[in-house]
Amino acid sequence: MPDQSDWRCDAKGKSLFAMLLPPHIQSIQKLPAAFDLPDEAIVLEDIEKKLIHRAIEKAGGNKSKAAKLLGITRRKLYSMLERLG
Repeated sequence: MPDQSDWRCDAKGKSLFAMLLPPHIQSIQKLPAAFDLPDEAIVLEDIEKKLIHRAIEKAGGNKSKAAKLLGITRRKLYSMLERLG
C-alpha cells in the first residue's frame, strides 16, 4: 500500500494514487500563489501573453525551448504569438 505522500485528494474528498496517473500529471503538485484569481475580472489573453514572453525570456530567446517550458509545440507557440500579438 502506498504511503500518504503517494496519494492526493480531489475536491470531493476522493483519493487517487498519484502513481496511477501519467508522469506529466504526477509531477503537478500545487499551483503557485501567483495563479490565485483576483476579486476583479482578469483578461486571460493578457496572462497568456505574459507567460509566453516570460518563457521566451527564460529560454534566452529560443522559441523551441520556450515551447517546451510551456508544454506546447513550437508550432502552437508561433500560432499563439501571432494571435496574441
